[in-house]
Amino acid sequence: MAAKLRSESLSPGPDEVIIRMYRIGLGDCFLIAVGAEKKPKYVLIDCGIHRLQANGGDRMLKVSQHAVETVKSHFDVVVATHQHADHLSGFVQKESPFLSDAVKIDQLWLAWTENPRSPQARELRRKHGTARAVVRKAAEELRKATKNVEFAGPSAQLAIRALSKRVDNLENGFEVPAKEIVDDKQVKFISQKIDELLKSHPEKKAQSWTDSEFASQGYGISLSEGEQKPSANEVALELLAMKAREVHYCNPGDLLEIPDVPANLIHAWVLGPPRDELRLKKDKPSKIRGEEAFKEVYLSSSVQSSALARSPALNSSGEMGSVSRPFDNVAESTPLKPFESNEAGMNVVLADDDPATDLLSQLYFDPAAEWRRIDADWLRGIEPLALDLDSDTNNTSLVLAFELGSLGKGKVLLFPGDAQVGNWLSWRDQKYEFENVEISADDLLKRTTLYKCGHHGSHNATVKRDPGDAIEHPEGAPFGLELMNDIITMIPVHRKSSDKARGWDMPYKKLYEKIREKSFNRVLRSDLSMEPLEEASLPDIVPKSEAFERIPGMPSRFEWRKSEETFEDDKSPLYFDVKIRVNKSEQEP
Repeated sequence: MAAKLRSESLSPGPDEVIIRMYRIGLGDCFLIAVGAEKKPKYVLIDCGIHRLQANGGDRMLKVSQHAVETVKSHFDVVVATHQHADHLSGFVQKESPFLSDAVKIDQLWLAWTENPRSPQARELRRKHGTARAVVRKAAEELRKATKNVEFAGPSAQLAIRALSKRVDNLENGFEVPAKEIVDDKQVKFISQKIDELLKSHPEKKAQSWTDSEFASQGYGISLSEGEQKPSANEVALELLAMKAREVHYCNPGDLLEIPDVPANLIHAWVLGPPRDELRLKKDKPSKIRGEEAFKEVYLSSSVQSSALARSPALNSSGEMGSVSRPFDNVAESTPLKPFESNEAGMNVVLADDDPATDLLSQLYFDPAAEWRRIDADWLRGIEPLALDLDSDTNNTSLVLAFELGSLGKGKVLLFPGDAQVGNWLSWRDQKYEFENVEISADDLLKRTTLYKCGHHGSHNATVKRDPGDAIEHPEGAPFGLELMNDIITMIPVHRKSSDKARGWDMPYKKLYEKIREKSFNRVLRSDLSMEPLEEASLPDIVPKSEAFERIPGMPSRFEWRKSEETFEDDKSPLYFDVKIRVNKSEQEP
């Protein structure tokens, strides 16, 4: 009975669209229901939780089970925006309903960057794989350094340990799900399950990347025992590809239709990720007058990252760039000699009777000379590289603008994944045209009525201006959020799971204030918190009833509600629903 009630609770009427935000915490899971002619059609966008979310495993499992029961195990479309655990871990979690053969998927939408037969995508994945290997190796060396820091003075010891902790968070961060949610045994089990599916459905190889030709080069998972260890994110995508009848690798400018749904009811424009690597490389805001200056970074374009990749201590092939090695091979391969404290408390080199060498050692390891030593300084390069890697993955997010009603006329639902600056700015370079109708990115943004805030409200995942177009304004042309007005914003953020000490300030205060201004405080969050604003601020406006009610300040065809069901840990609503009755006329008030 419960499953029937849940299914009925997301049954839009004719010409209606319901957007459900599962309030999972620090993670994305959205379900769009479309009132088609015969029966509702369902589009699932991501399903994952961050490893730092409190009670994340329990919350994720409740959400995934609820979503599957709601659609009676049949998704018309599943969208996987990018390879981060807070977007994909729910698909491969222990006891996940998606592991059941009962779950059916008609279409899987992925970004072109996941296409194993795209040379450009393969090159991006090669660089990504090299960077991951370098980060893992450097992290191992850094962890060893924290266990053998006797040679360093007090300040150096603290610095090394602090750096190791930050790198550990970055190394895992958004890439790796929590062990209690998805572990190595689970990943291996699912890989074997996929292997079994391939044997019974060999035609699936044509649409997935399990062929040894690709797996051996690091473009996905290898189903046979070997050196490559698949990530949980790769396994999640492979599992979805195996379940789907069709897999679409989406390119910017594509127009996508939901199966058996009229295009004049709802369709989706693909805005990103861009094909231009210069755009992909850009993850942070450009320098704008009066603002902080941010550099463009992207793996091999970062000098510090390239230097780290070529460090002799990593025994790396240095495939990330063309920087020459500065030292002779003999110098690179000469190991440091062991040392220990002498009677005077100074560390001296052992197994060497040369007094000069002994004296040099005493001078080098003298605590007063700590500021001279650079032994572990090369490891500092791991931090920007790990950040580059995380930003690179975010910038490959599949970005969709769902247009309601006629082409070029209707309201827009914007789902940017975690796209960062380069992805956003590329939208203006792309034409969106179909059957003699041409639309600009600016126009789509001006008609946006619902915005899924990117990357949990971080500072560099919602653009406000295009600094490359400064003809009318020195800070750049209004773009992104500046073009949106009178919107509803959904932010999958949980303040207690965001940590400023890790460099995460989500939601970013200035952005949050601007979003509240553009949304007239109609902001739906996962945590019902006012942070980072003061409690004295006017609260966000959220649904108060389990029945649909008119959204304050919006036309009568806009309604919302909260769920009657709650999470067990905090007794907060399981989801928020926003319902929009599509106006198919030429004008969309």
